[in-house]
Amino acid sequence: MAGGAGSLARAFGHQAGYVGIVADNLGGKVINAVQKTGGSVQGLSGLLDTTPQGLISSGLTIVGFIPGLGQAAAAASIVNDFIKTGIAISKCQ
Repeated sequence: MAGGAGSLARAFGHQAGYVGIVADNLGGKVINAVQKTGGSVQGLSGLLDTTPQGLISSGLTIVGFIPGLGQAAAAASIVNDFIKTGIAISKCQ
């Protein structure tokens, strides 16, 4: 981990009583779990969106949990977000 994220990871590891690389690894796992949880909550909140882009977002969230497809789902999700943003801008929302 680089920069501030590495320091934060180490801080989490130190709080658990670890030092050095062990603290970094544990802290990194904590940060990764929090990020995934946040993404899951956001994805699940989109399940009520029945627009085509909303359904695609929901599908990509589910695909993101399949091992080996997470990165492809993330890339497709970014493209879908750009499309949703363009549609919202065109409607002046």
